[in-house]
This record gives sequence, structure tokens and C-alpha cells, in this order.
Amino acid sequence: MNENANNTDSTRGEHVAPSAPPAPPADDKLAELEQLISELKAQVSALREGDFDAAALEQRLSELNALAGRAAAALDSTTR
Repeated sequence: MNENANNTDSTRGEHVAPSAPPAPPADDKLAELEQLISELKAQVSALREGDFDAAALEQRLSELNALAGRAAAALDSTTR
């Protein structure tokens, strides 16, 4: 058998990138976005009502910032 007869990407040592997983349906994306917005509202309300020392406030703001980043990514994904 000829060694070059089966000249595929895998036999040449090249790796073919796997295809991206299918995008979730728009309804799922919207539900995720709504959930994240609800979490943002709850955390902002807790900040307004709470009396935090500087370290606790910094931690809460860091968590809120991370959540806002997730919401922004979900919004971007939803609008595509």
C-alpha cells in the first residue's frame, strides 16, 4: 500500500480545529440575560441598603462588576 495514498490532515500531523458548538436558541439567551439583570438589580439594592466597611464594599463592587461583565457579554451574544 502506498504511504501517500491516505494523505489527510491527520496523517500529515495537522490538527483540524473542531467546529464551534451550536449557539443556544434566542429564548435561552434572553432568559439568561433577564436572570443576570435580576441579579444585578438585587445586588444594587443590597448595596443601597447595606452599611459596609471599605473592604466589604470593595468586595461587593468587584462582584457587581463581574456580574455586569457577564450581563454585557450575554447582551452582546443575544444581539448577534
